[in-house]
Amino acid sequence: MRHISVSKIEKYLQCPLAFKYRYVDKIPEPSAGVLLAGRVVHEIVEHALKVYAKTEKYPDWQTMDDMFEPTWEKQVKEEEEKETFLTWQYNADDPAEKLKAEARPLVRVARQDALSKIKPWMIGNDPVVEYRIDLELDCDIGPFKLLGFIDLLDASGILMDWKTTRGKVSNRAKKTWLQFAAYSLHVWPLIGDEIVKCQKIFLIRGDNPRVEFCDFEITPKHREWFVNIAAQTWKSIYYGIFPGHNENWSCKPLFCSFFGPCQEGIFKPDPEEVIDVKG
Repeated sequence: MRHISVSKIEKYLQCPLAFKYRYVDKIPEPSAGVLLAGRVVHEIVEHALKVYAKTEKYPDWQTMDDMFEPTWEKQVKEEEEKETFLTWQYNADDPAEKLKAEARPLVRVARQDALSKIKPWMIGNDPVVEYRIDLELDCDIGPFKLLGFIDLLDASGILMDWKTTRGKVSNRAKKTWLQFAAYSLHVWPLIGDEIVKCQKIFLIRGDNPRVEFCDFEITPKHREWFVNIAAQTWKSIYYGIFPGHNENWSCKPLFCSFFGPCQEGIFKPDPEEVIDVKG
């Protein structure tokens, strides 16, 4: 593994064994329909932000809504053309037709209730929208790279992240700030303030599609904690330390594609591959 990302760190913290199955063993997984819906809405919002950066005007909601069907089809095609594609996975109470029907209104919600309050930060002629960061962090086994993409930096200096969900936003989703701590490593020198204001923008589908904002402040202590966690995660991966976390919230069929085989013992490690790292 040549680099690490925030999503990989989050996956390792949830369950190192699931991390191993996905990123080391590269065991194929079904493609989640709920993630497809989020990517479609995200791409349309990203396009609107880039239009604003060029014209200082957002497309109207109908123009953005017209993008939904072709964007959905494009995302489906791209996913199904991957060599690792197996099949689509939808929850029994959230089938494909329902998911698609509930995701589409979020485009209008995003345009009318969120984008109207946002102006992207500009670096030259480019907006900080889906902006790639490439950082080198230190570890006692050597430096490593952290890669990621910032969803959005507002002109006011607020680091923003789009999330799509259904129903009530969980307290866990509201409180997690690992991604903000990571990206603030790049952002705080840019805005000139060590305390970085952040905001999660939840686009909530269901009978009452709506937007919900959740504010954070990331301090130097948060960044210090993240750098330490990232280094520990990198070191654990390097030495092949992948214990299972059976009692984690994500250890459920709904959240982990490997739950069934893992519980049945199908994915047991070869004892000869376990590395002794004592001392």
